[in-house]
Formats: sequence, C-alpha cells, structure tokens
Amino acid sequence: MLISPAAEPSARVEQVRATTIDAALTAALGTDDPHRLREVTDALAVLARHLVP
Repeated sequence: MLISPAAEPSARVEQVRATTIDAALTAALGTDDPHRLREVTDALAVLARHLVP
C-alpha cells in the first residue's frame, strides 16, 4: 500500500503536535516536581536523538 502526505494536517494531527508530554510524565512519575520532569524530559530527548536513524 502506498501512502502520501495530506495537503494539510488534520485537526487531530494539529492537536497531537500542540500537546506536550508533561501530563503523561506527571502521571507516570507520580510527581509534578519541575526539576524531575525536566530531568526525565531531557533524558528522553537524548534517547530519541540516539534512536532516530
């Protein structure tokens, strides 16, 4: 099956792109401590940088 990008992103794609991971991290970590959230966010950014081909 071939796919191609849409001419314009859907409303759902725009919503996902505008959403941060803060709420998910807060729930997963059980804390809203800004230092801890930043530390985990930074670690995830490093991991993503190394996993992207």
